[in-house]
Parts: sequence; structure tokens; C-alpha cells
Amino acid sequence: MKIAIASDDWVTISSHLRSNKGFVIFEFEGSKIKSQEYRSSNIPVRKVELNGPVRQVDKNKWILKAIGDCDVLILKRSEERQMNGNSISSFNIVLTDETFVENVLDLYLSDFLIKNDIEQ
Repeated sequence: MKIAIASDDWVTISSHLRSNKGFVIFEFEGSKIKSQEYRSSNIPVRKVELNGPVRQVDKNKWILKAIGDCDVLILKRSEERQMNGNSISSFNIVLTDETFVENVLDLYLSDFLIKNDIEQ
């Protein structure tokens, strides 16, 4: 199982999914951490085509590219409105009011966080 936590710095959970710098990824084998890594989201601000118009970037596509192999996505509760009906909501999304990555990971593994509380 792989868990992605939106974070700009490995330590705190990002407040904004679509403008965060990346994700802390934890891979588990049973209840043990097998590996952890940081993946940059590399979300461009806008797309400029040669001799063409400036276009908005589909940020969800970039997010899916970064964490598409993950099973769970943990986000700040403030992101709940952004997630309803969103293509990212295909993940098992967990919302939290926690600030720190380490704390939220411990809470998730102890089943103290509500899972799947996004309207599909």
C-alpha cells in the first residue's frame, strides 16, 4: 500500500493541493514502512504554445502523474470543497486537520482518521 501526503517540505501538510510543491510517499509492507520518498508535483502555472494562446493547465493531470500509483491521498480538511466531483477523488481520500506529516501518518495507521469522507 502507498500513501501520499501533500507537503511542501516533508514536515507539514500543504494547505492547497493544486499549488503544493509535492508529496511525501510512504510505501508499506504490512504495518511496516518499506520506503519513503518525496515526489515533486511539477505543476506548471500555465501552458504557452508557440504562436498560440496561453492556456490553463489541467493541474489534476500533473497530480495524477505524480501519485497515480498510490492507494491513499491525505489532504487538509480545507480541501474538501475542491475534491467533490473531482477526478482526483478516485483515490481513497482522507481529510485531516493535522499539521504535521508524521502525526497524520500515525493517526491514519491507528485508524483514528476518517477514510473515504468525500462525496463521490
